[in-house]
Amino acid sequence: LYGRDYFGLKGQASAGSYRNYARSHKYDADSRRLDFRLIAANAGDLRGKRVLEIGCGLGSLLAVFLSHGCDCMGIELSPRAAEEARRRLGVPVLEQPLETAAVGGFDVVVAVSVIEHVAKPGVFLDAAAGALTDGGLLWLWTPNWRCAEVHGQDWVYWRGDLEHLCYFSPEVLVAACRERGLALVCEGSSGPSATRKGRQRRTGIKRLKEFVKDIPVLGPVLLNLKRTALPERLAPVNTAFADYAGVFRKVA
Repeated sequence: LYGRDYFGLKGQASAGSYRNYARSHKYDADSRRLDFRLIAANAGDLRGKRVLEIGCGLGSLLAVFLSHGCDCMGIELSPRAAEEARRRLGVPVLEQPLETAAVGGFDVVVAVSVIEHVAKPGVFLDAAAGALTDGGLLWLWTPNWRCAEVHGQDWVYWRGDLEHLCYFSPEVLVAACRERGLALVCEGSSGPSATRKGRQRRTGIKRLKEFVKDIPVLGPVLLNLKRTALPERLAPVNTAFADYAGVFRKVA
């Protein structure tokens, strides 16, 4: 699955569940994005800190960390995306699972929409905790199973692809992290609407945003204004949004 054009690098529809990741995330290397702001707010001075992003895709988030003086590394199973990230950023990007990578000594480990893809999430969390220094931060973002319990068959993640193997309620994920010496720092809900109907209502707006991004000169200006006036926020944990996100700190 990840070996095909999963991220839509040729300007066509992606092989995975993304309509066209490369186009949708064209201007995502921005320090106002939610995940970077939350990590920066809890990590202190980022300059010189070692950052590992698991499932780094084309490297847009790593680019933000690089611009703030971090020493960065990525892990990406899609060979084409890994090659593109290395080309763009000039940083190491490993094409193997975290569980076999034997990496460590990182101040920040990021896993956005990753843990639901792995066959043995407990082993994955062991490796993530082992990759962190004492006091380091782990950022996890994943679908919230509580939404499935509330919305039933209308849950947005009931779909036909083969990417997602495991889902978690916030309580289970927090407990699993705690068992590995990872204490919850902050948590919340974000992402798409939790139901298929909600996502369908947003689809037209998303397509419009993608069209606007492609307008020469004007597109980036409008996107910049939007990010300044209406920054993305992490809502309290709820079942209206499909995804759960949490920042965890490794305790000594």
